[in-house]
Amino acid sequence: MNKCVLLSFLTSLTVSALRADSPNGGNAPSAEIPGGAGVLKPTEAQADFDVMRATLEEAHPGLYRYSTKAEMDRIFDAQQAKLDHSLSKRDFMTVVSETVAVIRCGHTEVEPDGETRKEEANARLFPLRVMAEEKRLMVLFNDTPANETIRPGMEVLEINGHKSADILARIRRTQFADGDIETGKNMKIPDRFALYYWRLIEPTGDFTVMAKDGTDKPVIAKLPGVTGAERKKNHNPVNATILANIEKLNGPPENASLRFLKDPEIAEIRLRWFVGDDFPAWTEKTFKLLSEKGTKTLILDLRGNGGGEDEYGALLVSYLRDKPFRYFDHAEVKSVA
Repeated sequence: MNKCVLLSFLTSLTVSALRADSPNGGNAPSAEIPGGAGVLKPTEAQADFDVMRATLEEAHPGLYRYSTKAEMDRIFDAQQAKLDHSLSKRDFMTVVSETVAVIRCGHTEVEPDGETRKEEANARLFPLRVMAEEKRLMVLFNDTPANETIRPGMEVLEINGHKSADILARIRRTQFADGDIETGKNMKIPDRFALYYWRLIEPTGDFTVMAKDGTDKPVIAKLPGVTGAERKKNHNPVNATILANIEKLNGPPENASLRFLKDPEIAEIRLRWFVGDDFPAWTEKTFKLLSEKGTKTLILDLRGNGGGEDEYGALLVSYLRDKPFRYFDHAEVKSVA
């Protein structure tokens, strides 16, 4: 659903909902939570938590979809019990993130406040982009300027003495996703891992990385962190091969595209998002062409698709079915008087 609940709380604390129709992961009107270097007193943290809980109970339509009210009550109580002492805004954000993640709603997440976003933008973060494979972390890119010790494809075993499996377990307790779907959580790791590490493990700018290559030979490298601006401008030559291979596999850059792998027998549709005012017209035109050509096999490439308009997904299915089908089971909307 595209309609999302906006939850705003005391002391800048908020929980926000991602817009399902945003190709860039943009958010509904921003909801913020303390997360930076400041310290919250127990009374402040508990007051914010109380308002968050009350607002979720009043306005979130899926609060009890995957957990009973009794289960959610126990979770709220257990998480609030952690706020019995003064704690940093970063640690407070962790407690709230763990709480919200239990709802298992892919459109409800916790975001830091402006102060923390500024702090994160200037921080030197973990300089490798990694992918999650079950309990393992695999190097996707080395975003240092020129270090060639750690290469794409290596497995990261430890970061500053923290084992990869333990880091991933810590991260996954705070990640938001629909139901028990793990793929959505894994998709967020490459782009967000550096921030996850800074927020959840330690806000450091120096990293000792233990990795291993295909021969299982351990490799240790001391890497300085990089800022977001540095990450964008760094072009480490060690990434050249994987970047070229990704470009080949990624297909056309357009949001929705059609190409024939064997004209006219085999066609491929690449859909990055279910968005765009022209999506219905594009879909109609595309399937008309496939019908006219007598295409026998159609490949739907939905890798990395971030969702979008629910109606567009149903529209696509309608071109693939010749009988009535149920796309939605029900929709529940809560209103606030």
